[in-house]
Amino acid sequence: MKKLESSLKNMVIVLTGVTVVAGALLGYVNELTKEPIAQANAKALSDAIAIVVPGFDNNPAEAPETIELEGVTYKIYKATKGGEFIGAAVESSANGFGGALNVLVGFDKEGNIIDYSLLSHAETPGLGSKAADWFKKGGKGDITGMNPGQKA
Repeated sequence: MKKLESSLKNMVIVLTGVTVVAGALLGYVNELTKEPIAQANAKALSDAIAIVVPGFDNNPAEAPETIELEGVTYKIYKATKGGEFIGAAVESSANGFGGALNVLVGFDKEGNIIDYSLLSHAETPGLGSKAADWFKKGGKGDITGMNPGQKA
């Protein structure tokens, strides 16, 4: 095979070919993984809802309500048992040091915090990542059983 002459035209042709092939491969892999990633995210959300609001018999993740309050968007997953409201899981996002923190907080029907789950974060391992356990029962900042509508 004859070696191509090193010219601007040949370099542009080769670079364009490599870019097209790489782009096509990335697009193909994206299509292959789109559905499994969506299923994994849905399962992680369902599992987190089951942790923060235990005992429901409906599928709260099926029809969340979205509200915006003071510029913050909240997703509310209502949990029922036998058709009766038993609590809700509220998903929100806040800025942490390393990026967004997505948290899911479970409330009973009186508005008391049952539990919470950190859905995703980009905090420093060993420091900011401790937020997943910091406010849990027995942790330094235990918030379980508190009602944010009654006191800070």
